[in-house]
Amino acid sequence: MGRLDNKICVVTGAASGIGAKTAELFCAEGAKVAMLDIKLESLEKQAAKIRKAGGEVSVFEADISNSQQCAEVVDKIMEIYGRIDVLANIAGILDMGMRPVDAFLDSDLEKVINVNLKGTMYLTRAVTQVFEKQGTGNVVMLASVAGVTGNGSAAYAASKGAIVALTKNIALRFANRQPLIRANCVCPGTVWTPMTKKASGAKTDYCKEANELYDSIQAHTSLKGGICQPVDVANALLFLASDESRCMTGQVITLDCGANL
Repeated sequence: MGRLDNKICVVTGAASGIGAKTAELFCAEGAKVAMLDIKLESLEKQAAKIRKAGGEVSVFEADISNSQQCAEVVDKIMEIYGRIDVLANIAGILDMGMRPVDAFLDSDLEKVINVNLKGTMYLTRAVTQVFEKQGTGNVVMLASVAGVTGNGSAAYAASKGAIVALTKNIALRFANRQPLIRANCVCPGTVWTPMTKKASGAKTDYCKEANELYDSIQAHTSLKGGICQPVDVANALLFLASDESRCMTGQVITLDCGANL
């Protein structure tokens, strides 16, 4: 307990799945959490659950794919708390259908890139400007093994590969700062969340090219080691958000139960 005492943490995608569990865990470790999501009703329910357990949270409805909303929500957070210590970029979407590079849809690519890449960059830009003025800060990213091994749809894998590169770019940008402004990334494998449950149900609708990609992934991946739960990913994010990882920056941690060895 107390690993994030008095830290102000911003958590995106906080209404469900990994984001919700991360906000819950951060609060349990002493943080005050600004919860961001586009789904206000679900966000309020999750916030109420955390408050009932004694956590301190504030709720912000925001579409991170909108750069103006990102700037405005950071201003609101600063008005309330006066600083930001940790940004946990967790919000992200999947495209339905596991479409490979020769069959992806323009509409899917636009949606995935707008949220997973552009949205992450918009919010990170606003928060790192705060970090620069403060002289301290910590960015924690959620990518995916898909961004390293390519074992996802073309659009999703590309977006998560970009997050891995962005993590290193942020770390390099602030590498000469003392104290250090850090950035690190977690790459989970399959995680059992409402989003992945919904996506897994779409397999029967896969096009021919998508089924071929799915078969290739299955042939080169073993899930016998098990599937991660949201709390497993949240625990890794907690470590990166805490001072226990103070010597780490620009690092990418794989969290997949050994499935992609």
